[in-house]
Amino acid sequence: MNSYLVSARKYRPEKFEDVIGQGHITESLKNAIKLNTISHAYIFCGPRGVGKTTCARIFAKQLNLNTQKKHDFSFNIFELDAASNNSVDDIRDLVNQVKIPPQIGSYKVYIIDEAHMLSKSAFNAFLKTLEEPPKHCIFILATTEKEKIIPTILSRCQIFDFKRISEEDICNYLLSLAEKENIQTEEENIKLIAKNADGALRDALSTFDKVHSFCGKKWIREKVLETLHSLDENKITFFVKNIKDKNIPTVLVEFDSILKNGFEGDSLISGLIDYYRNIMVSKNPISLQLLKPSDKLKKEITELSSFYSTKQIIQILNTLSQCQKDYTQTTNKRFIVELCLMQLCSINDIDELKKKIKIKKSNQSVLENSKKNTGITEKLKDIDSITVIKDESTNNNQDIQENNKKKSLLGTTTIEEILSPEKEKEEVIEEIVEKESKLNTEFSEELLISTINDFCSILKKEKKINLHSTLQSNKPELINNNLIVFKLSSNSQKKEIIETKVELLSFLKKNLKNDLIEIKIELTKKEPKELLYTNQEKLNYMLKKNPELENVIKSLDLEFLN
Repeated sequence: MNSYLVSARKYRPEKFEDVIGQGHITESLKNAIKLNTISHAYIFCGPRGVGKTTCARIFAKQLNLNTQKKHDFSFNIFELDAASNNSVDDIRDLVNQVKIPPQIGSYKVYIIDEAHMLSKSAFNAFLKTLEEPPKHCIFILATTEKEKIIPTILSRCQIFDFKRISEEDICNYLLSLAEKENIQTEEENIKLIAKNADGALRDALSTFDKVHSFCGKKWIREKVLETLHSLDENKITFFVKNIKDKNIPTVLVEFDSILKNGFEGDSLISGLIDYYRNIMVSKNPISLQLLKPSDKLKKEITELSSFYSTKQIIQILNTLSQCQKDYTQTTNKRFIVELCLMQLCSINDIDELKKKIKIKKSNQSVLENSKKNTGITEKLKDIDSITVIKDESTNNNQDIQENNKKKSLLGTTTIEEILSPEKEKEEVIEEIVEKESKLNTEFSEELLISTINDFCSILKKEKKINLHSTLQSNKPELINNNLIVFKLSSNSQKKEIIETKVELLSFLKKNLKNDLIEIKIELTKKEPKELLYTNQEKLNYMLKKNPELENVIKSLDLEFLN
């Protein structure tokens, strides 16, 4: 028989001192035993794999060991899995067992795991016993979803909230385990496992076992990354540097290489989100302590923080976040990621675009004001005079101050307001950028249907027959020149369009030259089917329409048969 035990079972803590990252819980439970302030019911709640059931078992053992230390009290501990025993009958059986006192020791402890899975009727059947159990009985309810437990149960229990275990604690624990197992590995490999565990020590131990099986006693970074199916930090750094240099071809080729190596596009997006988030964090000395990468990577991130402005990083993170959201909803996942990468490579052109639009807007404002107050000839002279004043401003500050006090001939706007860029708010510029950068060409409903037919032709070539027939049989409505409404009759048709919504929207915006297009999907209510009439109902209807028919039936002595 195989004697191998997974690390989560082999190294399960037997004492409170061995529990990792839950000092606030273990200290409270030890004091409760020491001071004899033991409650009759507890709720242990928190994320998966953080030690809820383990602490419940240790607490149950310590309760009896505190009174008698020579006996085995495992028979005084009862565990119930509420996921599979969640009916009223299961709770009734438990209530009947509670009445029997322990043969050895002072307490019988009932640990109900996944307590939120109990049905509402089972909870109600449990209420009275939970409120006033026998003196020898203690209940411990463990759950990952406290909000699903009814309030009347919560009010009868002491609640202990378990927290996620920090990466540092998990890393230190795994390093000690690697030493016990004689595993040769770098600390960076252990940090990768700790990061992927997301605060759950049990998940970290499962990953530890998987890497141990693949790599043996000597762990190489490349093999660890392959096991975790994770992209290396150096690979993410390569992408960031090429994005900074606007090197779109290299970025796309490298992304293709990643896909060929078996990685998914969302792994790259997640890596980039973490990287740019770290760049944002490193921009301020106060938040710099939140950085968790290696020293080498920390130095590279700090250098990049001076290259990007805060607004640019926020825009980059918004683009990545939107890509991550769209990734799960589209069938063409590769295109979504490629589009996102191209947008990131072009992010540095935004400031230049703002400057151009700002100048253009200022000139338009001058022209509009000049038309209201003076002729075209006077307007040109005024613009030239403003330019002269602007050029001379660097040489003669006193002249500028005098000129700024005068009102402009173009209207009520002063020369100071025209020349000073500080007076213009950045929010207005951003609004202008957004409006100017979006096309808004009007189009007819006939052109819309024609464009959708073109898209259907592409679908037909790609053999997407279901979506092709859905779009062909459900002609959309055009509202306010921008909103396209599909009225569908089934959820399956709605799902097909939602899955390809991104590609369809991109195709329509490009071909109709309108970036403000939106797609809305509505489900139409089905008309109730008419029921078939019985023979009796048909006869009643005929009699109602022709009352004389009843006399005919009686005169002929006819009988109605169903």
